[in-house]
Amino acid sequence: MTIHEIAPSPELAEYVDAYWWSDASSSGTLCILPDGCADVVFDPKGAFVVGAMTRPLRIDAGESVGAFGIRFRPGRAAIALGAPLTLLTDARAPLRDVTKRFPTIDHRSMEKVEAALRSLLADAKSDPSARIRASRRRVAQDLRARHALPSRHRDRAGWAGGMGGPRR
Repeated sequence: MTIHEIAPSPELAEYVDAYWWSDASSSGTLCILPDGCADVVFDPKGAFVVGAMTRPLRIDAGESVGAFGIRFRPGRAAIALGAPLTLLTDARAPLRDVTKRFPTIDHRSMEKVEAALRSLLADAKSDPSARIRASRRRVAQDLRARHALPSRHRDRAGWAGGMGGPRR
């Protein structure tokens, strides 16, 4: 199996490590080594996000025929997606489950890929962590609502109010 890579434009190099795609004649097993990067992958079955890996991943090369990926630099996929990716370490999830804001990308044209990414990242340059902080709050609120977890404010009040004094 052959994986082809191309570097991003200098304008996007701060966020994107590389674009990659597999050729149509792929067969066998492919071992992907951890590199600290997260990818957004488009294949004939759909789009998904692959989180940073801590161990090698073996995949059937036939599954990746026709795949196109955007490998983000470490920590930069969260900015592009506007969502924390800590739960995706050594995992993958459908792109639509991670974010609704990622644009439809025509990966057959690098100019269109880069135009979509420039548009997506335009506001990230002004405050790259603001969207992630807001997303973390939304995720935490959603998890508390689903699992009836106490808020940090109520937890601290309960702790200080007779459960052992101030929390350290």
